[in-house]
Amino acid sequence: EINIAGAQVSRADAGGEALMAITTDSEVAPELLATIAERIGARDARLANLTS
Repeated sequence: EINIAGAQVSRADAGGEALMAITTDSEVAPELLATIAERIGARDARLANLTS
């Protein structure tokens, strides 16, 4: 279980690919990230810890 604190979505062209950045209250396990990416049909998903 994760709690999403914030999300931003951006795209360059109408109907084109989009970039989404999500901020969570706690660290997301790589396995959970992979599951989420698969369920939403993401082409790529990455973790970035900006607090360390």
